[in-house]
Amino acid sequence: MARFDPFSLLDHAPAWVERVVQWVLLLGLLSAVFLGIREGRRWQADLNAENARLERERTLPRPR
Repeated sequence: MARFDPFSLLDHAPAWVERVVQWVLLLGLLSAVFLGIREGRRWQADLNAENARLERERTLPRPR
């Protein structure tokens, strides 16, 4: 039994369909990269805030 190859669907497609598919894939890749960068910056900001809070707690004068 032959396996289904999704890329064979583009073998007989017009050139503009291939170009649209390429652009959609490229835009998807770019959006994933930029969303990953944004999420990484958000994660780093949360980590910095947590570290600053811990540093403030560490440097507070201790009650006797």
